[in-house]
Amino acid sequence: MALDNSAAVYRLGGLTFNTGAPDDAGVRWYASIVDGADSPEQVVATEERVGADGVYFSAGYYGRRLLLLEGQVAAPDHAGLKAARGRLMAAVDLVRGLGALEVDDPQPWRAEVYRADRPRFVILDPRLATFTLPLASPDPRRYGQTLRVAVANLSAISTGVVADVVANVSAGGGTASQVVATNAGDTGAPAIIRIAGPVTDPVITHDETGSTIRFAGLTLLAGDVLELDLDRRSITLAGVSRRQFVSGRAGWWALAPGPNTVRFSAASTDPAATMTVEWRDAYL
Repeated sequence: MALDNSAAVYRLGGLTFNTGAPDDAGVRWYASIVDGADSPEQVVATEERVGADGVYFSAGYYGRRLLLLEGQVAAPDHAGLKAARGRLMAAVDLVRGLGALEVDDPQPWRAEVYRADRPRFVILDPRLATFTLPLASPDPRRYGQTLRVAVANLSAISTGVVADVVANVSAGGGTASQVVATNAGDTGAPAIIRIAGPVTDPVITHDETGSTIRFAGLTLLAGDVLELDLDRRSITLAGVSRRQFVSGRAGWWALAPGPNTVRFSAASTDPAATMTVEWRDAYL
């Protein structure tokens, strides 16, 4: 069976596929995604219309993303092939936690995956084998491999110039800063926001949706870091929930494709206070 090196470079569990070159053990790894890279699963609810054409449609949602990998392994000898099988099984030992699958084709992306079914490894001859790896991502989105970070200092004075990544502005009734977080993908991207003290009663606002998360009675001291996970809708300080300090109903959001302005304000601040926004570009 001929070896196929037509796919992009993949990385999974310490293994790299499709480089065309042997690794340190003299093994060459080849793989391709034969299903699942194009779209995640979807669930759409419909109801038959009695005595009329068509159906009633209810908004659906995306499910997990199944990713089926198939490939070949070429080793210098039979002992090397058996050792390669052990390394492959270790790479997909993803039943108690998630692992990262990275793909460099042509827009690099990654997905957090688990083992969706039993992998298969078939030896064709003493030095060549094929494999099938059924994987799945609980998140339907694919993400950019680059973790993007934007930082604003709450005490900064406005210069009147909007920078490409970070901009600072002043606001009445306190001080405010902003970051422009650009999601280069095609669907909403979750973000993690960290507020580092000292700061009192911080407020986070997403300009594009008008959504606000406002804290009342919350004081962060020097060294305190409040973390907001916008996807999981969690707010923690040193691993302990601080949702009780949210004033009113929290307005959660995702970073829409394109530029997003995230504002940080507070009742009082200190030159050391910062807001950090972390995200990855998101794609369907």
